[in-house]
Amino acid sequence: MLFHTNACHRSTDARNRSWIHGREEPATFPRVTLLRLVCRNLPWMITVRARNPSAGVTCGELIEEVSDCLNRHVSKKEMDGARNHRAITQTYWYNRSTAPDVPGGRLGDGVRRVDWLLRHTGFGGIERNDDAVKELCGGEALPCTLELRCEQKFAPDEELREQDSPTHEDRSRRGSSLPRSRNISRSRSRASPIPRVTIIE
Repeated sequence: MLFHTNACHRSTDARNRSWIHGREEPATFPRVTLLRLVCRNLPWMITVRARNPSAGVTCGELIEEVSDCLNRHVSKKEMDGARNHRAITQTYWYNRSTAPDVPGGRLGDGVRRVDWLLRHTGFGGIERNDDAVKELCGGEALPCTLELRCEQKFAPDEELREQDSPTHEDRSRRGSSLPRSRNISRSRSRASPIPRVTIIE
């Protein structure tokens, strides 16, 4: 999910072929005009609206909205409240490096939501998970709400491998837009300094 949607590949297509067939297919059965996605790795809810109500939300619209959401900048208030600030900062610089598995400078200045995924940048699909929805939405089972699964793709630093799923306390505060991850140990926080990141309001 680090790259533009033209990098999407369908497993049944040739290796060098971008995803074409199936983009206009409905994302759910029955079709819905509005779909919400929650994710254990993000404090934001993603809302997908159908451009054509009679067709419902399509697979292509879902992928495009996920990409658009992840490429939005993080506010200073959100970044100041991050409990895993150091890990996000490390990921920020790794995502803008010359490594072959990241976009590099194309991401530009400013922390983006995709940086908050740390190593979980692989699209793992969406699924109905009522328990996860209740857990991430303060105990409320919202209609037309599915879980976005993120798969581990890289770990630029040992510290990132120690990051676990969000704590229950932070997940219950979804409305506050605060990041939700484990505290980094004091010994890790005293590691070598990392250049500051840019916040674009």
